Parts: sequence; structure tokens; C-alpha cells
Amino acid sequence: MITIDDCSFPLFFHEGSSEVPDPSGVKYAWQRVTQRTTRPSHQLELSLEHTYAHPGRRSHWGDRQRWSLEDKLSALLREIDHRAHTESERRLAQQRKEEETRQRWLAAMQQARTTLVEDHRAETLRRQVQAWQEATVVRAYCDALEDKQSATPDTAEAVDAWIAWARAYADRIDPVLQNPGLPDPPAIKPEGLRPYLHGWSPYEPKRA
Repeated sequence: MITIDDCSFPLFFHEGSSEVPDPSGVKYAWQRVTQRTTRPSHQLELSLEHTYAHPGRRSHWGDRQRWSLEDKLSALLREIDHRAHTESERRLAQQRKEEETRQRWLAAMQQARTTLVEDHRAETLRRQVQAWQEATVVRAYCDALEDKQSATPDTAEAVDAWIAWARAYADRIDPVLQNPGLPDPPAIKPEGLRPYLHGWSPYEPKRA
């Protein structure tokens, strides 16, 4: 095992082999030997672990008639250095990609929170306007009752009580009388942000 810059490269030593004619199946001297068999070559072989991360790269070295395995160690080391550099660049590229994704997710989360708060404020405003409109209409109705009152002495007390209750109700629901300010922000939970994230997960930097 050789390790460079956190990259590990397993090495495998084994004895090589070669194909040779196999005369074991020949019964007569005039027959042609067509069968072949594999036998140890008595040559040392050295291999890097096969991986699809380095397609087309050399991964085997060994003793040959014109050179020994020791003569090829420098080539092996150059190959390991190349693979370490390639994997380091690949890892850095992946880290940059993950960081860019994380930054986009953080921006999406921040925008989702902002939009959620804005929607909460808009909904609060709509409710206040509706309550104010109802209070205004109730007061106008009470004014109309008082202007057009034609109740008999027996029913006048009941009408006045109804008008008094209605005006008190209008005062209770009228937000203007309560001096409303900027509403408190809503409780922000991950699932509450999901509709605003346009496909991002509210829990981690990835698409849902």
C-alpha cells in the first residue's frame, strides 16, 4: 500500500504466467499440438488495483527478458503520482461543487424565510383590514338603527341594548383601536419552508 496526499493505492505482487503448448493431449508423434496451457513464468509481477477512475492507464509491471521489475519501479511511481494528482483534483472539484450547492441551498433557505415572513405579514394585514371593514360596517349599521329607530317603548330598551353590544363588538374587533404594529415573526419550521424552496430540501443541501 502506498499513500500520497490521503490517497491510498494497494499494490499486488504475484508470479506471472504464460501460455505454452500442451502436448498432453497428443497421442501420436505426427499430431500437431493445438492445445495450450498456462504455467508459471517464474517472473515477478506487480499490479495496481484496477479501478474505473483511471481508464486506459497502465496498471501492470513485471520482469521481462529485456528488463527486470526493478527497472520499472520509476514508471510505477510516476503512475502512482499521476493517479494521486488526478484523484486530488477530482476530490477538490467535488468539494467545490458541494460547497457551491451548499451556498445555493443557504441562499434558498434565507429567501424562503424572508418570503415566509412576508406572507405572514401580508396575511396579518388582510385579517386586520377585514376586521376593520367589518367594524366600520357594524358602526354604520348601528348609526342607521339609531337614525331610523321606530321601536315602541316596550322594545326600545332591547334595541338600545343591541346597538350598545354591537358597538362594543366593533370596538373589540377593530384593529385600529389596538394600535397594531409589525407582527411578531411566525415560528419557522423546516416543513413550513418547503413550499418556498422550489425543490430544495428544508433539511440539507440537496434537492428533495
